[in-house]
Amino acid sequence: MDLSHPSLLPYLRVIADVTRRFGPSLSAQQIQLVADELAGVLSAAGSGKHAGIRSVRSWLLAVMNSAVAGEFIAEFAPNIARWRKNRQEAMEAAQSRAPVQQSEAEVNEMIDANEMVALIESCRREMQAMLPADEFASLSSKTRQDYRQLGRTLLQRARYAEGGAAEVMTATLRPTTFYKRVAALRYCLYADLVEQLKSLRSALSARPVDELQVMAIQAQLQQQRAFLREFDMARQSGHPGERRKRASKRQALRGLPGDWRERLYQRAAKGKYADAILVAALTGCRPEELRQGVHIRWVNNPRNDMGEINFEIDGAKVKAHQGQPHRLIAYGAHDPHPLLEALRIRLAGRRELLVCIDSPVNFTVEVRRLARHLWPKHKHAITAYCLRHQWAADLKRHAAADSVSQGLGHASAKTRRHYGQANQASSRHALHPIAIEAERSVRPATAKAPRHRAASSKTVTP
Repeated sequence: MDLSHPSLLPYLRVIADVTRRFGPSLSAQQIQLVADELAGVLSAAGSGKHAGIRSVRSWLLAVMNSAVAGEFIAEFAPNIARWRKNRQEAMEAAQSRAPVQQSEAEVNEMIDANEMVALIESCRREMQAMLPADEFASLSSKTRQDYRQLGRTLLQRARYAEGGAAEVMTATLRPTTFYKRVAALRYCLYADLVEQLKSLRSALSARPVDELQVMAIQAQLQQQRAFLREFDMARQSGHPGERRKRASKRQALRGLPGDWRERLYQRAAKGKYADAILVAALTGCRPEELRQGVHIRWVNNPRNDMGEINFEIDGAKVKAHQGQPHRLIAYGAHDPHPLLEALRIRLAGRRELLVCIDSPVNFTVEVRRLARHLWPKHKHAITAYCLRHQWAADLKRHAAADSVSQGLGHASAKTRRHYGQANQASSRHALHPIAIEAERSVRPATAKAPRHRAASSKTVTP
C-alpha cells in the first residue's frame, strides 16, 4: 500500500491500526482506495474545499465499513491516484538517469529560496516577540507534557472552529481555564515552530532537495503563523466574561460534623485508598505528593525519650523560590486522636510505611464518592483538598503562623490565607502536631523572593 502522500504522514499509525482490523474483509485495492480518499479529503480541508475531519480514526472506520458493505463512493481518490502514479513515474525516470549534481540556480528554480528564508526569519521574529524561550526554562517535564497535550487538542479544535484559535481559547466561563489554555498554546506553538524550522533547514540543505517535503513543511509553517496571530489577538483581548469570585474548597467545610475526617476514613477503611486518606487527613498533603509517596516512620526522640510518628513529604509545586522541597510533620506516638489510633493499627508493629497512590485524579474522585454517600445533602463537593483545608484550619487555631505555611509546603506567608480558617477547627477533633520541619524559611507576605536559597529551618509548635 502506498501511503507516501504528505497529508497521510501524521496518521500512519492510525491507518495501520484500522487497516489491520479490516484486512480480511477488504482487498489491497479497496484499502488503497480508502487511503487515497483520506489523503484527498485532508488535502481539500487544508485548501478550504472540505469541512475537514474531526477524528481520522472514526472517519476510517466509517468509510471502511461502507466499503465492506459495497456502499463506498470515492470523491477525491482519483486525484490522489494520479498523483501517486506521476510521482512513481518521476522516481523511476530519475533512477534511470545518471545522477546530476544540482546547482544553486536549479534548486532556487524549484523552490523560491528568498521566500523560504523570509518565512524562516518571520517565524523567528514572531516567536521571539510573543513566545520568549526563557519563559519555558523553569517548566517541569510533567508541565511540559501536560501543556503539549492540551495545546495539541486545542489546535486540533481550532482547525475546524469558525473562530479559529481565538474561539477555542475563549470558550470557557472560568478565567483560570482561559489562562491555562493561553499557557498551553504558547508552549505548544513555540515547540512546534522550533521543530518545523529545524525540519525545514534540514530539507533545504539536503541534495537533491525533496521538493514535496519542503512544500509540506512550508504549508505547516504558514498554518502555524496563522495560529500565532489568532493566539496573540485572543491573548491581548483577555478573558471575555466577567471574572468570577474565587471558589475556595474551604467553603465546603461549612456544615460538616467535627469528626467528618474520622467518619470518612471509617467509610474507606477497607478500600484501596484507606492509607492515602489517613495520611492526607494527618498531614494536609497534596494528592500529587501522595503520588510521589509519603514516608511514615516511628522513631524515638532522644531529646525527650518519647516516641514520635514522623511523616516525610517531598513537595510538589516546587521552584527556585516557591514551595518546600521537603518537609516533616511529627505527632506524639501515643497521641489519642482517633486518626492516629487508626494509623497505629495500620502500622501493626511496623516502624516504617510508604503510602503512595497511582492517580491523584482517581484519589479525589474516590474521596468525593465516599463523602457523597456520607452526606448526600451537603451543598458542596468534598474532595481531597478539603482534608488539606481542614488540616490548615486546625493549625491556625493553635500553632504558629509560619508552622502552617511550612506544613502546607509553602515558602510564602501570603499563600496560607487561601486555606482553612481557625474558626473551622473543632476543639475536640483538631489535630496537634508536635513538630513541623521544612527546608526553607517562610517569606513575609510583603517580602520579595530572595535571590538565594534559604537555609533549612525548623519550627516546633507549642
